[in-house]
Amino acid sequence: MQTIRTESDLDDAFGVARTAAVTVAWASTGLFDELAEGRPMRLEELTGDARALKVTARILLHAGLLVRHGDRYALSPSAQTLYDDQVLSTYRALDYFEELSRLDELLEEGGPLRDDDGNGGSEIGAHPDDVEQTRKFQKMLYRRSATSARATADWIDRMVDGDARVLDLGGGHGRYGMELVKRDHRVTLFDLPVSIESAKSMHGDELEYIEGDFFTDDLGGPYDVVLASNIVHGLDEEDNLKLTRRIAEALAPGGMYVVKDMFFDDLGAWPPRAVLFGLTMLMYTDGGDTYSMETMQRWFEEAGLVAERPVIFESFVLAIGARR
Repeated sequence: MQTIRTESDLDDAFGVARTAAVTVAWASTGLFDELAEGRPMRLEELTGDARALKVTARILLHAGLLVRHGDRYALSPSAQTLYDDQVLSTYRALDYFEELSRLDELLEEGGPLRDDDGNGGSEIGAHPDDVEQTRKFQKMLYRRSATSARATADWIDRMVDGDARVLDLGGGHGRYGMELVKRDHRVTLFDLPVSIESAKSMHGDELEYIEGDFFTDDLGGPYDVVLASNIVHGLDEEDNLKLTRRIAEALAPGGMYVVKDMFFDDLGAWPPRAVLFGLTMLMYTDGGDTYSMETMQRWFEEAGLVAERPVIFESFVLAIGARR
């Protein structure tokens, strides 16, 4: 994220926002779908206003998402890869930009954003009444977690004895659990029924499953490791401490609570991904946020766990609390 010191820096930041908005608009209106058929096309062959297409196509050329030969346009090789991997299709939500324009409401009234009926907040990624939507969301997360799941499983595998009993808490798509199964550990995935149904369709009986609410239902155990990947940021401080205490009770002596998430520094200004993601939590959850490592370690200690040295990867951190 660029540091803003001058008016020119601010102009650059707005330029990035405009490029993102154009990308979302092309995805939302199906223009990438039209170009993904493979044949380079003239702008007048695309669906939409000729002037608007001309202006926005230039921006996407500059961004590297389009290529041009004469008067014909096509997806760039990188854009085609993003399209094939269904990444561009996840950026169809023009509503997100409309909701960003309501940040003044959040500053005055607090989050999350609410609709005309006063409804707001959500279960992150879980749609209890929509199995298909949940499955689609979980598959997207599954695809995006390949690197982090392998790295997390490798680290856990080095730190525990073989055939460890692991709880993948709120494990959703099950990729982290499956990476641990590949390393000969016994993994139980705990999640809401709709998420368990999605995971079973992907992994069958490779995993064990417990359906429920991790604040109220029996977690099972005792476990050598409880892994919570991208759970902490969806909860407020009170619920995080409550959950940490429940997990501490489910650990075997010598067991570890491993939290894979984004954590910012003690000043709250770095790294950018963690800082910016806090805004998403403000907009869409009742109390979620990104937290400092110091805060996470305090929760460990208040739950009777010993805060170990964290493991820092390029884009995420493993925070570890051990039961001694």
